[in-house]
Amino acid sequence: MELRILSHFIRELFHTSLWRLYDHKSFKKLQHPPDCRLRSVVPCDPNRSQTAYRVISSRHFLIVEQHGEEVTFHCPDDEFTYWEYYFDIGTDYDAYIRAIDPADEYLAKAASFGSGIRILNQDLWEMIITFIISQQKTIPAIRALVEALSEKYGTRHKIPSECNFRTHTSILPNVQFSDISAGQHASATFQKQLSASAAPAITDPSSGYYYAFPSPEELNRASLDDLLALKLGYRAKYIKRTCEDICSGKLDLDRLRGMDYADSMEALLSCYGIGVKVANCICLFGLHHIGAFPVDTWIKKILLREYAPKSRCTSHVPESRLCEALIEENFSKYPGFAGVLQQYIFFYEREFSSKAAQTANV
Repeated sequence: MELRILSHFIRELFHTSLWRLYDHKSFKKLQHPPDCRLRSVVPCDPNRSQTAYRVISSRHFLIVEQHGEEVTFHCPDDEFTYWEYYFDIGTDYDAYIRAIDPADEYLAKAASFGSGIRILNQDLWEMIITFIISQQKTIPAIRALVEALSEKYGTRHKIPSECNFRTHTSILPNVQFSDISAGQHASATFQKQLSASAAPAITDPSSGYYYAFPSPEELNRASLDDLLALKLGYRAKYIKRTCEDICSGKLDLDRLRGMDYADSMEALLSCYGIGVKVANCICLFGLHHIGAFPVDTWIKKILLREYAPKSRCTSHVPESRLCEALIEENFSKYPGFAGVLQQYIFFYEREFSSKAAQTANV
């Protein structure tokens, strides 16, 4: 089975959004040092390969690349544990797929197609601001705004010297690609999408430096006018208030990290400018509450097309609550990991809609 890691780290969205590994048992090799091969120091040039991507998370910097069945993490030795956690390597996502009700053919097909998608352990603060920005914004615009905030208000870090990098390489066994149908096709399509969508980042690794996302204190130094000048629009006042609330202690990120999903939602919904969808996205991608189930236009379309026609609730549930009822009816049987399944159907829908659009334009 082909495995892919789909990152929702929007700062590098679609620039670092696909990591492909093969076979779940092999993927576990990244957990266990005896099964990994640590190579000697090698030059770390992100431009040397079309399969090399950089990831910036908080103050951490990684270059990861793939050549065939070999996946290599380029980072200082003391950073590798951080990236293992970031990519959620210790979780068996196949167990979630095995738990899917076979009667739900659409979900089973979507999970098979998206097998390998993982929910990353991303920085909570950055996810809060990123998803506030995401309201009514396109992906390129989101990426540009997050980069602009980082360059203007974040701390500049020197990229670790090559002599401090070690390559953590997993040599993975042969894969019978003839056994891969939809998964193989999805991989090729998404890799193409990566190349087409990944605009050069503002922070150029060849310069030797990168900018970390600004801390609440750093970003709070920006006035409302400063934020408006970056073309954040109505989101500027949400960001400014969020910075003030965190710096004053009104919103405690450490306390938020310790809350369960229900309490996290309540706390986030009390924040200025954060609604249900954004709160769910923050819970899923910033707090790793993988039971969270964000509903956007794509998910709504899926629910109404695939689940509403055979639902018993359509006759008595008001339209405003129909999606919520359909989620309860069809996904409450997957407590604690419904958000993973949400990502499968989201990815599946986006991929096939993209193919349909390309076919129509031919």
